Amino acid sequence: MSDWTWGRLDGAASLVSVVATDERLQRSFGGIEDPTALARAVAEATGLGEAFVEAWAAHVVAQGDSVAPWDRVRAVLTELRQREVLAEELPLIAELHARGPRGGNRPPPVPPAPPPLAPEAFEDAVRALRAIGAEEVSDLVRQRDPRRAALRAGLLAWPALQPSGRGGARLVQGVLGVLKPLVYLPFLYAVLAPWPALAAAALMWTGIAFCTGQWSSLPGHVPVCLYAMAALAAGTGRFRPPGLRYAALASLAVPPLALWLLRGHQPPDLGPGWRSLVIGAAFALAAAGVLDAGTDRWLLFPVAALVAGGWAALVQFGRPALDNGWWGALMLYAVLFWVTFVLPWLYPRAAPRPTRRPGTQPPADRSDRVNR
Repeated sequence: MSDWTWGRLDGAASLVSVVATDERLQRSFGGIEDPTALARAVAEATGLGEAFVEAWAAHVVAQGDSVAPWDRVRAVLTELRQREVLAEELPLIAELHARGPRGGNRPPPVPPAPPPLAPEAFEDAVRALRAIGAEEVSDLVRQRDPRRAALRAGLLAWPALQPSGRGGARLVQGVLGVLKPLVYLPFLYAVLAPWPALAAAALMWTGIAFCTGQWSSLPGHVPVCLYAMAALAAGTGRFRPPGLRYAALASLAVPPLALWLLRGHQPPDLGPGWRSLVIGAAFALAAAGVLDAGTDRWLLFPVAALVAGGWAALVQFGRPALDNGWWGALMLYAVLFWVTFVLPWLYPRAAPRPTRRPGTQPPADRSDRVNR
């Protein structure tokens, strides 16, 4: 919306500069010396009436007499045309800005002729347009809808890293396909949603700990340690004050220190049934966090998350703590593989097109309103 509006504003200025050249203005109004008479002549010729005369007088007060007549004509024409654009676009922008990025970024229905804004509301909407223009991509991409789109685009970009062809290329493609759930999806998730990714890493750490009977086990906890470091780097890298940023980046040492200091420490000793339940719940919640970043299919992704937890519980089912850390790595891979597999099937559906009653005219398209 912001780019669309700024494009129309720039287009209005460009059209005025192309059409209202010095030569054309000289041929049409060259014999008029009095500025007030010139303003009224241009207002009558353009059909803008008193709006042009008032804007002309305001421009004279603001800029004085140092502006050349034809430059003033172009400036006033540009201002009026841009105000027409803003009168059409600002009501929608103001409503979207009031909702905020968490409002879904889905535009409300647009009336064919939006009512004009009151002066106070107009100024508020202009400030909203400036605030939208000042937003950074790093902030927008972590909002719900842009984050889903970025996650899907990132997953689609993975095949682009693979070589094409046969023979050895097929082998590389197979290896990269096997590694995708372990070495790509968690880091992409950490960049787009750092704090939920950190929580998911803590849950996976807990699940592996109950699987192996150790709060620090190799190699099961090593990938989770890297995921947590990636989430911390993505989250703390946005801090603005340099001192706070450096202190926050020092937190990257926490996961490796935990991996070192927790050696030999054991979680509570639970029976096989409760152990499987805790592991399944931890991995189900972690999978739900990842799936939530990539879909809005609220009725389906909890089921997919429960299936992920079921995979983890199945690896452990009916057995005590497994001393071999490779079982934890297998459990982690099984859950991430399932999430990577099911996520493309849970992409958000397109919004249904509005239906209209027989005999009624469809609402005017935005491009029609622009070209009117």
